[in-house]
Amino acid sequence: MDQLTQFDAEATTPTTVRRTRGALADLSRQLVAVSLLTTPNNQMPSSMDTPASSPEEMVIKLRGQKNPVTWSPLSLNEVRKLSHYEITPTKDFTPTRVMLGLRSSPRKRLQLSETGETAPMSPPEKMRKTLVLNRKSIKLDDDPIPFDLALKGLSHSQLINVIHNIALMNEEVKQKLESLLPEPDIQPMLDELSYLRKNIFKSLPNCRLSSKTDSAAYNKASVHLSAFKKCLLDDCKRLVESKQWKTVTEFTLNAWMIVRATPVWDNAQHNSIRKQCFKALATNCLKALKNQERDIEWRHQLRERLERLQSDSDDLEMCIAYLKTSEG
Repeated sequence: MDQLTQFDAEATTPTTVRRTRGALADLSRQLVAVSLLTTPNNQMPSSMDTPASSPEEMVIKLRGQKNPVTWSPLSLNEVRKLSHYEITPTKDFTPTRVMLGLRSSPRKRLQLSETGETAPMSPPEKMRKTLVLNRKSIKLDDDPIPFDLALKGLSHSQLINVIHNIALMNEEVKQKLESLLPEPDIQPMLDELSYLRKNIFKSLPNCRLSSKTDSAAYNKASVHLSAFKKCLLDDCKRLVESKQWKTVTEFTLNAWMIVRATPVWDNAQHNSIRKQCFKALATNCLKALKNQERDIEWRHQLRERLERLQSDSDDLEMCIAYLKTSEG
């Protein structure tokens, strides 16, 4: 009696109940499997029917599977097996020729009705169309360009070469061209110098407490001073090389006033660019006086003008001395 009571107590414990339920569940599964094996296919219950998987379901199932790592290339059968399921390609996937040739579904083609624009042309029509296009292009190319517009596209050296070649063709043409040559226009050169001089003053500080002629101001304007000097020397060189001595003298007098208007710095060493510009103008003026013959009255007027400018630079003394000797 005590043993039965002890057995009933053990059977009612939670662990024993859990084990009993698991055993019953396993037994029910085994009975269902046996009934399926003994039952024919046509007598299976409708609840146990499993429909065939669609291609979309197969693709979804294959996406979750991890392919084994293989170090050898795929065989033709494996390629066909993979192409049968049409696995979604990756981003950097490039299909091979074998996989392209094993498509499971035929490629659809658009059935578009041929219009008049897309209809194929016969060879004579093509020839006619190409001839018309060629004629149009030839007509566009043959349009004459105005002579003045063609000259605008040439550089300075190209224009010199063209005029020089024309002058060599005939002596009469050369003499006519020499008579038609105007004097050099120095106004654009003077305008450029005035613009660069304004840039020098724009670079100076505008504060009332700071000086515009000290070393700090010079450091700010030094770049513009160098540009001003380079432009002046280039203009002088161009006029001297052209041997237009009258124009050289006029340019010297006008450019002198522009250089005179540049700032005078507190430090004497900073005025070196100003002195170099004055010296270049005086040297070119002396060279022009030696290479041109003018009347005494013109020389006298020029000497008076140079004497008024002598206070800016002592380099004009050689020009004034030469004019005095030529007058006497």
